[in-house]
Amino acid sequence: MWWLLCPLALAAPSITAEGARLKLESGAVVTADSAQVTPDGVGAATGVEVAHDEQSITIRADHTRWDLSAKTSEMTGSVQATQGDISLSCDRATLQYADKHTIDRAVAKGQVVVTRGGYRATGDQAVLEEGRVTLTGNPQLSDGRSMMTGTQIVFVVGEEAVECEGCTLTVPQRSAATQ
Repeated sequence: MWWLLCPLALAAPSITAEGARLKLESGAVVTADSAQVTPDGVGAATGVEVAHDEQSITIRADHTRWDLSAKTSEMTGSVQATQGDISLSCDRATLQYADKHTIDRAVAKGQVVVTRGGYRATGDQAVLEEGRVTLTGNPQLSDGRSMMTGTQIVFVVGEEAVECEGCTLTVPQRSAATQ
């Protein structure tokens, strides 16, 4: 009869929590409606928010899956990210971490919208890597009046600069009444 207990004794447990809140060494706080971590270091959660300070990124998603050994996470469903005055929304995002404190690369896919001040950029995909955000898949940038389109629009983080490949810029003319 003891042999019936062996699989239970040798198997590492999964951890499940409802209303989970975790404070990381970096000071970041991760909250989730529900979360689970399996023995192999893979985690999944729903209703997730990761927050730190004004310099850091706050990310919300309906569902998140972490692979701690691969240093990756995948967020799906109403993904919203903010950092300072920049916000991004998309259907799903994949993050690759350089270490436990730094996002090395982020890829946002599906109905990507980036806003900052009076500017709004849209596209099918955005990649954040090495201080640059590259928007592809029919990318467009607008300030409410002028429109820039191209095959690729690149934003340099921390600068008021935009690079555009295959660019078309549409600038409305001032009417005679406003001159």
